[in-house]
Amino acid sequence: MIKIMTHLLFATLLVSNTMSSSQQNVDRGKRRRRTQNNTTILSTCIESNPQKCGCASNYQMDYRGTINITKNGHNCDPWSNDMISVYPNAGLEDGSYCRNPDSGSTFDTDRAWCYVTLDDGQQVYELCDVPYCFPSIDTCRNSQFNGSDNDELVGSDIVPSTDSGGDDCASCACDYTTCIHNSGDNISTYDQITDESKARCTCAYEIWDCTYGSNDCLFDPIRRGAVDRCKFFMEATFDDSVDGEMIASCESSIKPNCDDANVVHACDMVSQFCCEENNIGCRCEYEKKACLLALENNLVVADEYCGKAQVSCCGESNELDDYGECACDLLEPICNDHPNNKQDYCLKAADACCGGGSKGGDNCKCDLLSFAVNVLGYKDRNDNAEIFCGRAYSYSYEPNHQVEEQALRDLYFKTGGNYWTNNEDWMTDINHCKWYGITCGENNHVIEINLRNNNVTGLVPTESLSNLYRLERVDLGQNNLKGRMDDDADESVFFNLRNLKHVDLSHNSLSGEVDLLFAPALQHVNFSHNNITSVNTFKVRYVDMIFCYESICKYTHI
Repeated sequence: MIKIMTHLLFATLLVSNTMSSSQQNVDRGKRRRRTQNNTTILSTCIESNPQKCGCASNYQMDYRGTINITKNGHNCDPWSNDMISVYPNAGLEDGSYCRNPDSGSTFDTDRAWCYVTLDDGQQVYELCDVPYCFPSIDTCRNSQFNGSDNDELVGSDIVPSTDSGGDDCASCACDYTTCIHNSGDNISTYDQITDESKARCTCAYEIWDCTYGSNDCLFDPIRRGAVDRCKFFMEATFDDSVDGEMIASCESSIKPNCDDANVVHACDMVSQFCCEENNIGCRCEYEKKACLLALENNLVVADEYCGKAQVSCCGESNELDDYGECACDLLEPICNDHPNNKQDYCLKAADACCGGGSKGGDNCKCDLLSFAVNVLGYKDRNDNAEIFCGRAYSYSYEPNHQVEEQALRDLYFKTGGNYWTNNEDWMTDINHCKWYGITCGENNHVIEINLRNNNVTGLVPTESLSNLYRLERVDLGQNNLKGRMDDDADESVFFNLRNLKHVDLSHNSLSGEVDLLFAPALQHVNFSHNNITSVNTFKVRYVDMIFCYESICKYTHI
């Protein structure tokens, strides 16, 4: 399994790029911190380690470590001299590191943070993934911390027991420590706790964090429900053959945090640890959701998650032979919805959907990127649309009568022309424009083929049709055509047909996916009464499309 080391101890991932300075946090009454003359007096914290972790009781104001990346993956800005002078004992002079100089009315954050400068030049502050301090396994095993008349271990801090709300807080903190220890990791080396251990111990952490950590559950029914389920599952008896802690975490917290709360990291965790090993569909579903959520919230980790989604959904192959298939289905909608993402998913979609530098590939890329520029507002900084369009139109598309006639003859032989119901004048010396079902336009170039209900039999003659550059209408409905429409993408029926507007292949025996990537003028498609599973088309076109799947016929106007 892919393991990504993070400092996140399963607090809810911040899914916005910025955090308002007016954002309020509920004072739980369980923490003790005070300021005097801008000098912070820190509370005592069991197993305090300012270089590695921050105490929950004082909002991580004690942290003096070197984490300098926010939850969103942004680098921290240097602290200003003004801030250093106002908060001289807050560790701001150490450098561009996460700190919490004052958790009073000025900033009102419940954990370490820093300023960051966004691409638009705006400076905002964002929370950091500084881990909370937890008691060591030896401390948890020491009976003197299991509760006493005067003090108890609350969120790994010693505070008066009257603030405990009646809960056994020492047990809450030590449950997490013990779980991490039993998983083979050490709670004292926070940056070395593996994702797998964190996933296994999520429930134990949630129970603590919901009450004593960074995320008060008072106004969050999703997290309250998750904690209630965690408590139920943690108390349940599991057979030795199953991992009860992992089941509890997955079913009670990780999946709900993804499915209900749309927490990006939780969706990634579901894929890694909650999907069965051979359940590719499950991994694909949750990696794709992590990708899309990260993009929607403009998170730096978006490219990482989208790359993982492509592998989960489509496999490791990046061969051009796979173009127009799975990777295209994943990336093309991202281009439509997020055209100006930093990772340039429109260009990635063009590569995935259109393939290499063939004539059809350049046509396709020209169509996709031109639409992205003209309709989606895509900022084509390297003028790729212009380059691909120039290359596409540099090819000679002027139809040739001899080529057209040969294409029709090939169509005849490949589809059993001798047995057609009507093959009048075909294969004679009469001009091909007068053959049955053929209509020519200006300069006697073929613009229409209508062989409907004519016993046309065999595979769809994709290569033959792709040589009729001026073709506008094709009607091969109610025949005996068969085969998968997604075979041989480089010989797509729509490969070079720049003027094709109307296609009817209904009432045949076709199957698979239909690829409309190379038909920019298409207006009407009918694939009904076949075994077509889906139709792959850019959202760039307005197409009347009819197709049937599992006996259900659908009409869509894309």
